[in-house]
Amino acid sequence: MNAPLLLLWFATGVLNSPLAAAELLAQSGQEITKKSEAFDCGQSFKAEGEPLVLWHAWRDQESEALAKVVAACDLPLKVTSSPFEGFPEKVSTALAHGRGPDLFIFAQDRMGQWLKAGDLATQQAVPGRFLPVAQEAFLHEGQSYGLPLASKSLVLFVNRALEEQPLEDLAMVPPRDQPLLWTTLDSYYHAFPFLAAAGAAPFDEAGQLQFPSDSDRQGLEMLGRLVNELKVLPRSLNADQAKAAFIEGRATYLMDGPWSLDGLRAQVQELEIRPLPKVNGRPLRPFLGVDGVFVSAHSTRLELARSVASALASDRSAALRLERAGQLVPNLKVGAWAKAQGLRPLASQAMAAQVNGYPTPTQAEMLAIWGPAKDAVTAVVRQGTPAEDALSLAKRRIQKMLDPLPPPADLAPWFVVAGLLGVMGLIVVVRRYRADRLTRRSRTPLPTLLGFALPGGLVLILLVGAPILTGLGMSLFARGEESWRFVGFANYLSILASDGLGPTHPLSFWFTLVVTVLWTLINVALHFGIGLGLALLLFRPGLKFRTPLRLLLILPWAIPNYITALAWKGLFDEQFGAVNAMLLTLGLDPVGWWDTGVAAFTANLCTNVWLGFPFMMVTALGALSAIDGDQLEAARMDGAGSWFRLRHVILPQVMPAMVPALLLGTIWTFNAFNVIYLVSGGAPAHATDILVSEAYRFAFEGQQRYGYAAAYSVLIFGILVLFAWASTGVKRRRES
Repeated sequence: MNAPLLLLWFATGVLNSPLAAAELLAQSGQEITKKSEAFDCGQSFKAEGEPLVLWHAWRDQESEALAKVVAACDLPLKVTSSPFEGFPEKVSTALAHGRGPDLFIFAQDRMGQWLKAGDLATQQAVPGRFLPVAQEAFLHEGQSYGLPLASKSLVLFVNRALEEQPLEDLAMVPPRDQPLLWTTLDSYYHAFPFLAAAGAAPFDEAGQLQFPSDSDRQGLEMLGRLVNELKVLPRSLNADQAKAAFIEGRATYLMDGPWSLDGLRAQVQELEIRPLPKVNGRPLRPFLGVDGVFVSAHSTRLELARSVASALASDRSAALRLERAGQLVPNLKVGAWAKAQGLRPLASQAMAAQVNGYPTPTQAEMLAIWGPAKDAVTAVVRQGTPAEDALSLAKRRIQKMLDPLPPPADLAPWFVVAGLLGVMGLIVVVRRYRADRLTRRSRTPLPTLLGFALPGGLVLILLVGAPILTGLGMSLFARGEESWRFVGFANYLSILASDGLGPTHPLSFWFTLVVTVLWTLINVALHFGIGLGLALLLFRPGLKFRTPLRLLLILPWAIPNYITALAWKGLFDEQFGAVNAMLLTLGLDPVGWWDTGVAAFTANLCTNVWLGFPFMMVTALGALSAIDGDQLEAARMDGAGSWFRLRHVILPQVMPAMVPALLLGTIWTFNAFNVIYLVSGGAPAHATDILVSEAYRFAFEGQQRYGYAAAYSVLIFGILVLFAWASTGVKRRRES
């Protein structure tokens, strides 16, 4: 049977699963080899010149299998592995500067962004080698820009030892006390199958954005019913918690991806993989991601890069990766070989379970959907927000991220103003130099003075001046599809106007500023009060175990705040956290800490207070140790009580040392990015975001609006400079 006929059968729906294709190939008389070594790499390569550079984010067995492929096919490659988090941004940044790898491996969902930037080279598709849905994922306007290597989508893991009857339709399950299908709903990726079952899709057939649609509303309402009424799905779990419940035998069904297969296979004896169940008679349709190899358009050896990419997607490569790492390879011949050999049966089941997969869209606008859609899901599932309201807010956020760039601004007036400011600054420096008495009286030559000042001045310029000037300059630009555009103060005006939103809207700059100010004031007040109180307690003469107590109380400050923030996030977990366990012990209801702004703010506050009070305590202890004991003794002998001594003897001598600590603590807390990002993540719906975390989202989430984020950062810097200037002025007036 020839390949064109096979593709025709796929197109007409006769073959609706990878296993059916494998069976057809096995029965068609094509040779099924018994060893992966019998497959070929397509062509051989001569070692000439420097090797090409390949970047990827595969880990563990997948990374090892890739190394085997490179060695087996003798590919002229220098392979670099990077963490998955931030990998596409790293690739985009490198390609934008015309540098980076010759080839890289990633899923197809970022292809639209790279195509818009002109960063991808075309490749020659191989008819009949791959599943059509996998090859089509890399097509754009009839051209192929990638070759498929492995496919991934959510599937249903089943523990047959616990199963009473097959799970067919979630909507037909009677109400329960405990979830039946365990999964996480903390992302649009995991919630999409339920929306797709109602007919929802992010883009229409013409490729135009249609999220949110009426089908999204229906699917979201159904998802809310499954969670909150039928309780078939868990309300608040992360992926690791759901997987742990499945491994421990507390869950019969788990919705997860093939990346969990190795761990589950080792822990669950009677494991089976099936397609996701139905809802109201319609199948759940998860996103189908296809990892592929891309060729950079900036590679200096394009033809060699294309040949190496073809070898990476060859039959030999697919057989090795399936054999060594259990990858779900969309290669028809290798799929037939694996079925005939009985190799990796669970991988074959997982491949077949992807039958209803919905290829992840490649449009660049998809980047703007993930965050707002996730917030809409969270609002409906965990906060009981009507689906229509949640989707309306998501639509507004998406529109904000996809707003067209501001019009270009005329550079000429800016050059004139910059020149005038430069001349005025030079005049001021010269006049101050001539007026300086010390300089006029000093006989030290100017070159000698410059020689002493130059090393420190260069360090200051490089570490302080350069970043500030870079951010200030970037804030005057907006990044387009191909280059940067000078827009003047347009970014600042857009931020301060909040794009027409009211000051109480969570996406408004002014709302975020108020949250940031409240966050800073409450935190610093608690840091100061708790730190000073503990310092006074430890300063008491005759206190036993003073040194061990000091060491214990300093520990929260000594442990990296990243670790502490994650630990506190676990403590506030709704299902398994220690805080809710204590509330249950006291007869109180558990709290959904990320469901309301007040609760999430409180969780963030507890974490940051734990991190911040030791600094104030150590500073206060240092100041207390400098107090003359004779003064305290004299006050005591004069009949002064504890409160009088604190107000009139201790605090006046402690405060001069505490004021700089308060200033530093205010600046640190104002920019406490780690706590906000790691504990609440801005939940719910960015209500607990502060200015610095909001700037991060504009820069690295959505449409990478670096100029807009830089303007945010400049405003933050300006607010802190004004605060420091005002605080210094107040201190000087008090001292005078």
